[in-house]
Amino acid sequence: MCFSAQASFTAGTVLLIVGAATVRRARVRSELPYAWIPVLFGIQQLLEGALWLTFPDRAPLLNTVLTHAYSFFSHVLWPIYVPLAALALLPDRRAEAAPPHL
Repeated sequence: MCFSAQASFTAGTVLLIVGAATVRRARVRSELPYAWIPVLFGIQQLLEGALWLTFPDRAPLLNTVLTHAYSFFSHVLWPIYVPLAALALLPDRRAEAAPPHL
């Protein structure tokens, strides 16, 4: 978000609510990783809101911890998690490619 603590907390709360509904609506197990994306993004937004509250120089240690947590989401989790969650939605092609049993 990068607007304010209030915007991040609001977005985080809305995303958690939407994410909870999305997870509950997942019909099969393979949909769950993708359904969890709004929940994870909501957590990231709450972290960002808390990070905003540490500026300027209010809590340097907490600022460092929250910066690392936020950076984990933006630089590690999303680039790995989203492609894997999307991949889980694809049909299993191994059954089609298997040779027939004799």
